Amino acid sequence: MMLVWLVVLVGIGYLLYRGLVGGVGSSLTGDRALEELRVAYTRGDLSDEEFEERRAKLSREESR
Repeated sequence: MMLVWLVVLVGIGYLLYRGLVGGVGSSLTGDRALEELRVAYTRGDLSDEEFEERRAKLSREESR
C-alpha cells in the first residue's frame, strides 16, 4: 500500500514539474516569438498577409 502512495506522490510531483517548468519554457518561447511578430507588424515591417501567415505558422509549431 505504501508503494501505491509513493507512486501517486511521484506522479503528482512529475505533473507539477512539467506544468511549471516544462510548460513555462515552451510557452515563453512562443509568446516571445509572437510578441516580436506583433512588434514588426506594428512598425509596418510586415503586410497583413505576412503577419497572418507567420502567426499561423507559429501556432502550428507551438501545438507540436
